[in-house]
This record gives sequence, C-alpha cells and structure tokens, in this order.
Amino acid sequence: MPLSADILLAEYEDIVEQTAARLLAAHQDRLPDLSGICIITPHENLSGLCRTRLLDALPTGRTAIIPPYIGTLRHWISANIMLPVSDVSVLSDQARQLLLVEALSENARLFKQENTWQVSGALLRLFDELALNQVDVLEQDREQWRQTLAGAYDCGQGNAHLQQEAELVQTLWRAWRQQLDARRQLDGSGAYLERLQQARALEQLPYFYLIAPGRLAACEQHFMASIAARGQCTTLDYGGDAGTSQQHPQAATSLFIARAFDFEHAPLKQRAAAFSTTGHHALPFSLFYSGDAETEARAVDLQVRLWLLAGKRNIGIVSEDRRLSRRVRALLERANVHIQDLAGWSLSTTSAAAVLERWLQCIEEDFDYRPMLDLLKSHFFRSGLDAQEQLETVYRLENDIILHENIGHGLKRYRKQLEYRRHRLGRWPENIYGNCVRLLDGLDSAARHLQQLYHSGQAFSLDRYLAALETSLQQLGVLASFAEDAAGAQILDALEDMRDALHHCGIPLRWSDFRLWLGLTLEQQLFTPQTAPSPVRLMSLAQAEFQRFDAMIIAAADRQHLPGKPEPSPFFNQSVRLALGLPDWQQQIATKHERFKRLLQAAPEILITCKHEENGEPVPLSPWIEALTAFHALTQPGSLENTGLKQLLEQDTAVFICDTDALPDIPRQPAPALPAAAIPERMSASAHQRLIDCPYKYLAGDGMSLKPPDEIREELQKSDYGERVHLILNAFHSPVERLPAPFAGPLDNASRERAIRHMAGLSEAVFRQDMEDNALHRSWLYRWMQHVPAYIDWQIAQQREWAVSETEQRSEITLEDSDVRLYGRLDRIDTHLLDRSRRAIIDYKTGASASQAEVDSGEDVQLASYALLADDTVAVQYLSLDEGDSAVRTKASLEGDNLRVLTHAVRERLQTLIRMQREGSRMPAWGDEQTCRRCDFIGLCRKKVWSKEK
Repeated sequence: MPLSADILLAEYEDIVEQTAARLLAAHQDRLPDLSGICIITPHENLSGLCRTRLLDALPTGRTAIIPPYIGTLRHWISANIMLPVSDVSVLSDQARQLLLVEALSENARLFKQENTWQVSGALLRLFDELALNQVDVLEQDREQWRQTLAGAYDCGQGNAHLQQEAELVQTLWRAWRQQLDARRQLDGSGAYLERLQQARALEQLPYFYLIAPGRLAACEQHFMASIAARGQCTTLDYGGDAGTSQQHPQAATSLFIARAFDFEHAPLKQRAAAFSTTGHHALPFSLFYSGDAETEARAVDLQVRLWLLAGKRNIGIVSEDRRLSRRVRALLERANVHIQDLAGWSLSTTSAAAVLERWLQCIEEDFDYRPMLDLLKSHFFRSGLDAQEQLETVYRLENDIILHENIGHGLKRYRKQLEYRRHRLGRWPENIYGNCVRLLDGLDSAARHLQQLYHSGQAFSLDRYLAALETSLQQLGVLASFAEDAAGAQILDALEDMRDALHHCGIPLRWSDFRLWLGLTLEQQLFTPQTAPSPVRLMSLAQAEFQRFDAMIIAAADRQHLPGKPEPSPFFNQSVRLALGLPDWQQQIATKHERFKRLLQAAPEILITCKHEENGEPVPLSPWIEALTAFHALTQPGSLENTGLKQLLEQDTAVFICDTDALPDIPRQPAPALPAAAIPERMSASAHQRLIDCPYKYLAGDGMSLKPPDEIREELQKSDYGERVHLILNAFHSPVERLPAPFAGPLDNASRERAIRHMAGLSEAVFRQDMEDNALHRSWLYRWMQHVPAYIDWQIAQQREWAVSETEQRSEITLEDSDVRLYGRLDRIDTHLLDRSRRAIIDYKTGASASQAEVDSGEDVQLASYALLADDTVAVQYLSLDEGDSAVRTKASLEGDNLRVLTHAVRERLQTLIRMQREGSRMPAWGDEQTCRRCDFIGLCRKKVWSKEK
C-alpha cells in the first residue's frame, strides 16, 4: 500500500515548524493534553527541536502542554506494544552474535574458521536488512534460491562463486532460524516485526504525524500506510517545485541548487545558460580550501569563534569525519567554547575503554612498560595507597626501574631490579621500595587468573573469561571507578549484557575469540556524553537533516566523506542487492545527496571546508562540491572561495592562555642568573664539563633540574653499550655481584688465550639479558668481542709498570674556599709497581672522546676533574675502546707538570665560576655549534631565533 504525503513542502520550508503548526491547528480541542498524538521523526535528535517548535507555536495564553510522543517509530513500538506470545524471549545483540557464531562453528566447511566473527557480523546485518525490507528470498527452496541469485548476478547457475555464496547464505540463515525457533527466541528485528504486526491489529491507536516517510524501512512504511488508510496519520515531506514561490527569500538559492544538480535533464552548459537569464544571486555558502587537516580544523575553529562574536547562537558543525570533529572540539574547548556533540563516538575510543584495553595488553605482553604505565597513571586505577603516595610510587617505578635500569617488561624483572637497587643504594627510601613491591604484587595478583587463561591456549566457556576479567578489574579498583564515570558505567552495562548473553549460548572459545567479542561489543556501542546545551552543535549529515541554524559549517567535504564509500560486505555486490529488493549504494548516495542539498538551505550563512591532501597524499574533492563550483563559475561572478577566512588564518589567530596583557619580546641571546636556592651543593665531573661547554645548559639541566626524562630503549644505544663494557672490564679486574669471578693468576703471553676466554664468558653474562630482549643486541656483543684481544694485549703491557688498584671508585672532595663538593666515578685507578704512592687514573671511552688539544686547552675538563678527585695522581688518560681497527690505545692524557698546572688552573676557574654564581652573575648560552648539536635545551634557549638577530 503506497504511502502518500498529505502536505508537500517547498525545499526551503522548515518541516518541523510546519508539523507543529499543522498539529496545533488540527487539535486545538485537545489542548493542553496532546498525549494521544505521536510525532514520528527520522532520528531521535530531532525530538528536542520538535518540542521547542511546539512550545513556540502555542496559542497566546498557553505556556505548557502535556506533550505528544516525539521520536522514532521503532522506539514507540518497542515501548508500547507487547509481544503476542509471552514465553518468547528477545535476544540481545551480544547473545544473537554468540548464537550465530555457534551456528557457524557447526558449518565450518563453508568458510575459513578464522573469519568467524567477521562473517557473523556481516550475516546479521544482511538478515536484518532482509527482514526489515520484507525480502523473503531465503525462504525459497534451494533450487529457486540459486535461480534467483543467478538472475541477480546475470550469470549461469554453474558459477562456482555463485554456488558457494548461495549455499553459505541460505544454509546459515536456515541454521540460524532453526536455532531461534528451537529456543523460542526472537532477535531484535524479528521482535520488531512481531510488534508491528500486533500494533496493526489494535483498534485504539494514537494519531500519527510522520515526518519524511522515505526514511522508513519497507516494513515500517507498510505499517504507516495501514494507519493512513484508517485516517489516523498525516505525513509531511519535502516536495513541489522550488521555483513556484519566487518571492520567498530562499527561492533563488533553492533554484540554483536544483539546477546545479539537475544532471539527468540537461548538460552543464545548457543548465548554466538557462539559469543565467534569471540574473545574479547572492548565495549563502562559501568554500574554504586548506592544505591539510590541521589547517581545516583551525578554519572551522576560527569561523565558529567569529560567528559567536557576531552574536549567532545557533551554530551547526556537520561532518562525517570523526577525526576532524575531535580536533575541532579540542580547539574550541581551548578557547573556552564548549560544544554539544550529538554525533558521539564509539565506546571503544573512550578513556575508560582504553584502560580496559591496556590491562588486557599487560596480560598478553608480559606487562610491557607502555600499557602498564598507562594503566598505573590512569585515574581509573586505585592501588590502595593514598593519591599522593600512588603518584610518587608510580613515578619511582617509571624513572628508577623502567627508565634508569632499562627494564621494559616482566613483573619478575621489575621486582628483581627493585631488590638489586635497594641493596645497591643504601639511601633509597624504604617506604618507596615497599610501595613499589605492593604495587607490583597487586598487579600480579589481579592478573594471575587471566594469565592462566591466556597462556593455556585452550578454549574455555565465556563466563570464565568474564569472571576473571571482572575480578581482576575489581582488584585494580577499576570497577569502582567505572561506576563513577559515564563511559565506564556504559562499559559495565556492556559487560553485564555479555554475561546475560551466556544464558543463551555457552560455546567454549579461545582467548583470541573472547578478545574479538569484547572488542566488537565496545566498538558497536555509541557513547554520547551528557553535555549542557550549547550554541554550537556538532552532528552528522543525517542528524542535521530538517534542522535550521543561524550559521553552519559543512566540514570534510571530500570524496571520502561526501558521499563516502559503501560499507564493505562479503555477501552480494550492489547490483545483486538491488535485484533482491535491498537498498543499494546508489540509493544510499541519493538519500545523502538529498540531505546535502537541503542542508545548503538550512542557514543564511554556510561555510564548506575541505582539504587538498592528507599525509602527503592528494584528497579528491567531493563531486557535489565540484558540481557546485562548476555551475557557479558559469552562472555567477566572482568565486565561492572564502578568501577573508584564509587571510585571517595567515595571521596569529590561535587562542592561547596568557597571564600577561602584552606579547613577549623577540627572544635575545639568553643569559639568566641562577637563583641562589638552585645552586647545587654537589657537582659531578660531568656537570663540570657541562658548565664549561655552555653555562646556560648547566643552568637549565643541573641548576633548574630540567633535564628531560630518560626513555626506555628496546634496542641498545651507544651509551648502553658503553655501560656494558665498563661493567665487563670492572668484573674482569674486581669482584662484581651476580657475575663470574675476576680473572685469576698472572696475565702474560702464556695466559693470553685463557684471559680472552674469561673475558668472553664475562661478556656473555653481561649481554645475556639484552640478547633475551632483542636478538639484534648480539651485534653489540660481537662488536665488543673484536676489541677483547687488543685490550688483553694492552693490559699485558700496562701491568709491566702498573697494577690495578681500584675499579669503579666513587670519590668526592670539597673545593677550597667553597662548600660545593665535586664528585665522580673513576673507572680505574692503577698504582705504580715501584712506588705505591704514585697513582694513575684510566677512563674507558667506548665513544667519541676529547682530543689532546681540547684537554690541554682546558676545554675538556673531565681528566682534570678526575685528578682533583684522587690524591697523588701522576697521570690521567682516556683509554679508547672504539677505534675502527679494533685497537685499544690512549686517546688523550695528562701527566707530570702539565697535569699539575692544568689541574690547578681548572680548580681555580671552577671556584671562580661558583663564586660568580652566588653573586648573581649571568649564565649565557654560548651558541657553540658543537655543543648545541647535542643539547636538550636548544628549544628552551631559542637559539634559532636569537642567532639570526645577532
């Protein structure tokens, strides 16, 4: 039964306003009680606007009514019509997917087993479409179904792909229906159809006002047609000729749009020539072309702020690009403009879902530091410590264990390193150690059952997975936190729905299937936060339909989003869908196009934005925008491009929080003074070198403690390699805990090979953990082993006059005329065999080291600093272990008078610099190229700016 519209509106009329006026005019006798009326809208977001229009249209003297139902037909049917059979249960989405997965597992011969979840989702969508559009082709016998499908594909029945697809779809549909019938169950679509049938038989029904009947599915249109035949329905839809009311203010715009997109009746030039005779018209829309997504987002942000400053209070942002929408929302909120996001986003992308995902990644990745730290730093995590203690404990765990010790995964490894660190550092606070252990023990306890399920590799019932997951989340304090968060509460509801689904199906699944089911459940749910009303609303193209705005932006007007692409499906191409009576992609495009054309008339001022490229790749413009611009170029003077907005964006239009009224001056070469309270009481030899390299670098890193945090390194770097080599050489000469004993016996040419083997064993022990983490680390071990013979030869020659006295010696002295203490770690101290009072310091260098000229000039002070730290030092040297020919040789050295003179001069200069610091002397940035090349603070001193000004 066809459903015709009782009221046809011109393209530029407000259909919601007309609905309210028609309803009040026809039912004045019912006022103020309109509860016996239903306004059926295409989507729920139109409900609020309908209520507003009804209140605005009330007769004088009336301020309140008992409102009619306003919403979608499906929502009204579900809320008001009971199923005819009381003992039939309705499956949730989670339950029906599990049941279909079970049916698929019984017919695994039809498809690849690893595609179970993808196939189930696609099948359910197909079954829903067939049911709601009342297409019963799957009820045919097998031969008829093959003939139907062969006709749709326009090919013979012998086609192998056709036969496979026909058997797959029909077999699984029948298995699905048999499951439901045997269990006396209905899925959501089946229950809806039963309720529609029940409602059609009712004698007492409300009076319906139906907006846009074309948005209804076939089953809904048939229901509404039966209601209209009883005289209980008024339908309202767009229609008529846009040119019939030329006096209307929007008539010219409506005619322009109609002719611009009238592709079927005449070529572009003919349409343009015919339209040009009507004269030039001011159009409400303009275009902004941007180079990239960030510029497009900034353009939307700026235009919204300009409109708000102009007094507009009903601004719409329409976009199908969620990434762009999130960026626009962030930019506007930075400017204290809070928008009402009606489009929402997937529940899986919320911070609450991210915590759940990070926890499961901890289980699967042996507590890799990245998901573990994300979990520990989340406000959803509660360890039992008070908030401040928890923050400090996580900070210590990250910086002292993960970053400093370069431990990237494994609770056992974290604990082991904690124990080593406590024994190695006597000053480490005991409560920090205890809290770190407590934190790791809590994670271990919470993870135990989930890890058993994950590592078993076996299939378990889904209730075991859910029980283990919920128990672990409870131990982590996450469940309690979720209950206090909107997205978290929705996740708890989703987990409860998943648990309820197990009452209908208990098939055992492996961990990967459980993860897929959980991920799909969160992905399919939409999260729309409760936000206060705002003059700026963000919505999709469908949600914006039938709405009116003071000003509007259509963002992301590229081919990818307007019109977009059809949803991929493994079943039936578009021509087959059309032949079977299902909406195909061309029909969906037509619907989107109609929405777009009406949207161009929904506000007196409209901005359309699009970008030219993304990640270096060109982004094609929407064909609808191309049609608009082409038609405009042939019929109107000027251009649609919004050049004014482009000029504003080229200026400094970004919003930032500033605590001063004036802009900062152009940066000059910085030379601040170090506050007295920030002058360190202790200075390392490395800090001394930084002070000489660049006073500003020392001020920022050592004085103000602005040194950037370390990063966990999954691959060894040159500095890590140097630490390993230092440890190996230390263990070769002196006892080191957890490593083999030092080399025993005399070291000479006769024992050379034995010494090399001993060094190789030490090296294997030191690099063993690194090689477990990453097989590529063996190359660093190989690199070091090339130097071992040369080092043994050098040591044999060295010990003819010198004996190893101490290794890894920590030393500290107080400088004269100052209470500042200089400290450092001496790699090795040798004593002379003939005069034990004479000592030599050897500093191992596995990387670049200073030249002899730099040492002699006092530019490199490390050797002199080491001499200050050890009394009776007669020689200091850099021993290079990084020559390209695998040699080991002295790179630079100081001894005799040169050592005494330079050490004295370095001490005097250091004491003078410390005194100048305390007197408030400035500490300039030198701008030395070599130092700046390795500096972490070049962005802080702004060298690139002030060096150009000099």
